Amino acid sequence: MKRFAIAVLVVAMSAATALAQGVDPDTAIAFLDKNQDSAVDLDEYIAWQQSRFETVDVNHNGRLSLVEFRDSLDARGRHNAEKSLYAFDVRGVGSLTATEFLRFHAYVFENILDRNRDGKWTVDEYRAYLQP
Repeated sequence: MKRFAIAVLVVAMSAATALAQGVDPDTAIAFLDKNQDSAVDLDEYIAWQQSRFETVDVNHNGRLSLVEFRDSLDARGRHNAEKSLYAFDVRGVGSLTATEFLRFHAYVFENILDRNRDGKWTVDEYRAYLQP
């Protein structure tokens, strides 16, 4: 549990992964907002992350190595990738399955992106996340 608590703090520096790499918040939220309610819910965010898994699993072995996981994160998350990987690697083997990867991103959504914890990630919350 202590390992998880430490990782929770570490994960707070990761978050929007590839979206934070140069895509403006309005465009990013509109892209992810499949039900067009002007916000992204957890299901929409996880569906997007699930679609990314095959792409970031470069060697297509069904697991993300530390390098693959680190490369999937935004700049703030990369330096904490190892701690985050080990916090969500429930099997303790040094890699993440798709399920573990999605659990990591569900945590990020619920505890970092959705700042007011209403179940929606908005453009304003995304802008706040991008602030240094």
